[in-house]
Amino acid sequence: MPEKRNYTFKRTSVLKLKSDIQGLFDSGKRTNHELVKVIHLIKYDSSTPGVKVFFSAPKRLLHQANSRNTVKRRMREVIRLNYQDIKKLCKENSIELLVGLVWLKEYEGDYNKIEQNIVLSLQNIYNEIYEKLQSH
Repeated sequence: MPEKRNYTFKRTSVLKLKSDIQGLFDSGKRTNHELVKVIHLIKYDSSTPGVKVFFSAPKRLLHQANSRNTVKRRMREVIRLNYQDIKKLCKENSIELLVGLVWLKEYEGDYNKIEQNIVLSLQNIYNEIYEKLQSH
């Protein structure tokens, strides 16, 4: 019988501390996709393993609050459904992964397009962590 997946995204997985967000922007790796900029920072041998995610939809691009909220809600849903494998890898190897998702367009994107962008980034981050673990 296949393993039952727990598709939850708890509040503890949201990156909130200003110092952590600043560190992410200062020293994180950036990847631009069509709709979303993904910034990630990998901390190996961390005392707090897991994945923490930060969502941003700038007011200068999306002027109406309901548009910003819709975009962030869609990004959150994509993460909730697709980050389980990377979360498991991080927990097993005591890795802390900080991820920032920043919206880049002046319009609300289609959910499927957002999902493609974010899933591609998560796969790249997973591969980066996996290759680093294999080399040690």
